[in-house]
Amino acid sequence: DLYYRINVVRLRLPRLSERGEDIPLMAEYFRAQFEEKFSKQSEPLSAGMLNYLQRLDWPGNIRELENAIVRAAALCDQLVRPEDLPERVRRSFKTANPESTAAPFAHANGGDELLLPLAELERRHILRVLARTGGNKQAAARILGIDRTTLQRKLERYDLEKSGNNAKPAE
Repeated sequence: DLYYRINVVRLRLPRLSERGEDIPLMAEYFRAQFEEKFSKQSEPLSAGMLNYLQRLDWPGNIRELENAIVRAAALCDQLVRPEDLPERVRRSFKTANPESTAAPFAHANGGDELLLPLAELERRHILRVLARTGGNKQAAARILGIDRTTLQRKLERYDLEKSGNNAKPAE
């Protein structure tokens, strides 16, 4: 009986990732709300950051976006950067462009150079070295100048063990 009482009109609300144009407005709103609530000053989100946020998949919808922005605003030093976002969020790029795991950021002088977070550069470099060594982790660790256990931890951190050692870096 209750189901039929509340099921008068059905609404389909698309997922946040399907409404990319809403993400910049909501993200900036959440940043401003955090700033007001906690009296922490930060700069408005840059166009590059907003583009980055639009390219992420948001399975948790608005709540996930809000939590990510609040966390980033709390950890940032005036300017919210992708590395301030939770790692699980940074790894959730939309599958529409699977070969790209980084968003283009406008260069400080206005150019359109592709700027990547340091973690993404490290991930890609590890993949390149593993490809060159044919998946030999000991040789890869030697080339990278790190211990084999350190390499193993990095492989786990970047979820590279699942994809196998034959994975190719995204260019």
